[in-house]
Amino acid sequence: MEKSFLSTSLLHPQTPHTKSKSCFYHGKSTQHKDSSVAISLCDGVRGFIQTADASYTIQPLPEQVVKRLDKKDYKKPHIVVRREISPIHFVLMVTLRKHNQVLLNNSNTNDSEPEIEDVEVNEKNETSAENKTRERRSTASKSSSIIETAVFIDQALYDQMRRTFPSDTDRQMTTFVLTMMNAVQRLFQHSTLGKSPEIRLVLMETLKQQPQELRPSDNIDTYLTNFCIWQHNRRHYGRGKSPRWDHALLLSGINMYVVDESGRRKRHVVGLAPVSGMCNPLNSCTISEGTSFQTVLVAAHEMGHSLGMEHDGHQDGNHCDSDTYVMSPTLGAGKTTWSSCSKQYLEKFLRSPQASCLQAPSPYTTDLLEPPPEKLPGQVYDADYQCTLRYGDGSRRSNLQTSEEICRMLRCDTGYGSKGVSFAAHPALEGTSCGRDKVCACSSYSVSKTLS
Repeated sequence: MEKSFLSTSLLHPQTPHTKSKSCFYHGKSTQHKDSSVAISLCDGVRGFIQTADASYTIQPLPEQVVKRLDKKDYKKPHIVVRREISPIHFVLMVTLRKHNQVLLNNSNTNDSEPEIEDVEVNEKNETSAENKTRERRSTASKSSSIIETAVFIDQALYDQMRRTFPSDTDRQMTTFVLTMMNAVQRLFQHSTLGKSPEIRLVLMETLKQQPQELRPSDNIDTYLTNFCIWQHNRRHYGRGKSPRWDHALLLSGINMYVVDESGRRKRHVVGLAPVSGMCNPLNSCTISEGTSFQTVLVAAHEMGHSLGMEHDGHQDGNHCDSDTYVMSPTLGAGKTTWSSCSKQYLEKFLRSPQASCLQAPSPYTTDLLEPPPEKLPGQVYDADYQCTLRYGDGSRRSNLQTSEEICRMLRCDTGYGSKGVSFAAHPALEGTSCGRDKVCACSSYSVSKTLS
């Protein structure tokens, strides 16, 4: 394997608090044409190998599995997951409307049914002088585009996390957000998207007391507008005090609503973002309810819109299957790969002048104190924990669901006996245990093999 010494960490590589040298590498296989490799050697071997016909995931075997091994000659057993590159069709949950909001059906059914809509950005893109004068990123980086991202946690979400973790709120909040953003990054690194931007977290700030300038609202359109203006002012007037980001994400604990075409409120909206807003200072912003790991799929979908991606399907003027991929106009089980249309939209956007902000580095180094999680997201939060975050205390993985099924869609039980109800949550996080010696890979596949 050829290698180049490029940091692929979620955090800025110049973090002053990082004590150890970078142990993340990019490269390619000398035995396979058009291959790519991303490997971490931080603690064992973790990473991806992509060839023309398959992709491989390598990671250390979970500790609970290692303990069950009979042979003692394994110094550091690993899992290798092989996945052939072919599209998988999954069952849809509901057809979505057009406005980039994500809605959860408020009926009495046992499944949550999300809807997504798009908000078109008609404003002319602003090209600020700072983007022209800021130093271009090192030409040594073959991933020429980097989305420097700021994540803000509003007071409502922090208060909710404080009730769940009263004695360790700050650390739990940090771990949750880093795990979520790590999962979003992994979706964007999927081989089906090709040469995608790196997502770099340059700021994470918890608003323990809501700023007066950022007025909360349970109307998601109003709250998004308020946030977009607030983050623009914060970024523009905060010279020397905070990093300059390309995209801002607000995670909220408010149960928001959207007003439909008939003037009715739909209370279970979970996300909203302007379309093609990336690098436009007033429109490169996203809001999402941040109470569960469903946010991973919503944030990736919305960031795709911000990067110029349209929904898959003839209704949006392209030939791609509307029922299979991340940019499907519906959310459903197991949609964790990208269509060829999404890849083409992204390539077109990255060639456009609007994408110039993704080529210029922020001169500010982040103050984030913790490195990105070295474990897979599902190893940080197991299935029961994911259910607790989604549906509250007492929720746990449904015992009526086979282990393999959770990779497509995790189901959670709440209550007991005659009062017990089973709900669909989201595809289990990558790395979630889904059977003996098995973990979810790409939220759709589960295979394992031990190595010495």
